[in-house]
Amino acid sequence: MKPRLIFYCQHSLGMGHLVRSLALCDALTASFDVTLLNGGRWPDSFARPRDIRVVDLSPIGMAEDASIFSLDGLAIDDAMALRRAAIEANVMDRRPDAVLIELYPFGRKKFRAEIERLIDLSHGAVIASSVRDILVNNRHDQQRHDDRAAAALDERFDCVIVHTDPDFARLEESFRPSRPLATPILYSGFVTPTHGAPPAERRRGVVVSAGGGIVGRDLYEVAIAAAPTVRAATGHETTIVAGPFLPAEDFDAVCDAAQAAGVTVIRQTPNLYAMLLSASVSISQCGYNSALDLLRSGAPAIVVPFVRERETEQIDRARRLSARRFVRLIEPGSLSP
Repeated sequence: MKPRLIFYCQHSLGMGHLVRSLALCDALTASFDVTLLNGGRWPDSFARPRDIRVVDLSPIGMAEDASIFSLDGLAIDDAMALRRAAIEANVMDRRPDAVLIELYPFGRKKFRAEIERLIDLSHGAVIASSVRDILVNNRHDQQRHDDRAAAALDERFDCVIVHTDPDFARLEESFRPSRPLATPILYSGFVTPTHGAPPAERRRGVVVSAGGGIVGRDLYEVAIAAAPTVRAATGHETTIVAGPFLPAEDFDAVCDAAQAAGVTVIRQTPNLYAMLLSASVSISQCGYNSALDLLRSGAPAIVVPFVRERETEQIDRARRLSARRFVRLIEPGSLSP
């Protein structure tokens, strides 16, 4: 019988954390009986994995002011109580040998109580933190945050697994606690889904995307405004992949503008990578999964990273890729048709 592993993933803004977590869970099924605790909304275009036991916790989202709210319309305390009960029941049922926690304690502070409860109940299990290549490091209390995260790691975790090539990014470049971290740091290399697609015979068209789409409207509107010029100059048509989390009112507005400009809009796709294989140009943000889809597909790429006060990892990643000439970068504030 395989050892049992519980993977905790809370995705609140986009779907990048879930995509990476599913890819990891898929790989881990070769050696483990895997349970995924999913803390966000499951995208309609995502098939339920056959070999992974998925437990949907009461879904929580995050507003622009970083406050959290129930996606089911519940009072937040009631939603958190339901989540805690589900976590406790699954830990007691599964008795995991290993627990992998996505992003915490580098992020997800608002979910600290349920995560630490998960750790406390998993007696004797190996506890690991799963983290992407680059962390947000622009908080107003960054040093305090890093020191608090380091203390939690050294007290409660057996290792940190960083999903990057250390030649591209190292943890200490975006995480700088006052005292050196005692917890071992492991680098897994980049993580991508295993689905493939045949290479395209000919590249044609412009594909515009913004991950889950929740903050994609501005990019889509500029792409729509530019589409007639692009068509006249190159003959290329533009397709927008809106994303499952683009708000309904934004999706409707984008569709109306696109129809007038002769632009195709699709809500979502189960395999953006396959679309990029046949694209003449990709225009996208620069989240972890989007960047890897670009690199794997070889599509000529223009990236417009999402940036706001605390969200800096996309611009950091984009500048690193641009310096290596993998993408063309449009700096924040410079976007125009």
